[in-house]
Amino acid sequence: MRLFIAFPLPDEIKQTLAKAMTELAPSSADAKWTKPENLHITLKFLGEIAPAQVTDIQKTISQVAERHAAITADLESFGFLPACRPGRPDERRPRVLYIAASQEEKMRALSDDLEKALEPLGFAQDHRFKAHITLARLRSLYNLEQLKNKTADLTVRGTFTLENLVLFKSTLTPQGPVYAALHEAKLTL
Repeated sequence: MRLFIAFPLPDEIKQTLAKAMTELAPSSADAKWTKPENLHITLKFLGEIAPAQVTDIQKTISQVAERHAAITADLESFGFLPACRPGRPDERRPRVLYIAASQEEKMRALSDDLEKALEPLGFAQDHRFKAHITLARLRSLYNLEQLKNKTADLTVRGTFTLENLVLFKSTLTPQGPVYAALHEAKLTL
């Protein structure tokens, strides 16, 4: 199973972002747009996991959730993440269009807690967390400047509360990934 841990987004934020993607799509950039129902903030990508590990992962997620309070965040500005080569990113070749979320320090603290808690289960720590929502994956540089101009002209606003950690199963299909929630843990502190 291909698994990751994420904050799901409220429906009204997904609708706001779907509208923004509709406004950005006419740039004709060579992009694969995220389906609105798949929008989320990833905290930890786990990769291919044996079914026998799922119960321990679920317990760990619940324990971490008990140590953290819900987070109220705002949508911020658009940005681009570069392609990564071993040892260094390629700033000239953006691969992801995203919108940032505020409260990155609080989300990073939760992400770091997850990293430490999952390490005894065999997951290497990866402290590259960035509070962002992926809107599109860029396949090439085609019409990238038009897309950048459209993001510069578009302002998206929204406030939302993140109160659940979710373990998602990701099934890759020709139409894009399909996500299914396997476990949910409420932030309770």
